[in-house]
Amino acid sequence: MLSQETWIAAARTVRIVVELHNDSDEPILRWFPRLYDYGLRTEYDVPEQPMGLVDPHSVARIVLLAINPHPNPGEPGFLVNVTFEDSAGRLWRRAHGTPIEELSGKDRSRKSFPR
Repeated sequence: MLSQETWIAAARTVRIVVELHNDSDEPILRWFPRLYDYGLRTEYDVPEQPMGLVDPHSVARIVLLAINPHPNPGEPGFLVNVTFEDSAGRLWRRAHGTPIEELSGKDRSRKSFPR
């Protein structure tokens, strides 16, 4: 489960804390958070590399810093999208707080991990 909060951007630099909750009995092998600017409808790879192992029934946390492209307070801010790989090698994605979906086919390559 991904802790999801929506923040309205008011500063030039934005600090975002991402927590990934692994409530399953299996480890998450790697995960990759992306920032989604819902005003510009653009996704950013921050950080540029996937995060590592998340043990079963544990929480992983990363702090992201991003430049806010919106100069005025109250303009759109960021949401977090997360792609992760389970212990069976399947890829999953949670986008903008929606339910988790398994990725396959073209979605698997387009929405997965950076190369």
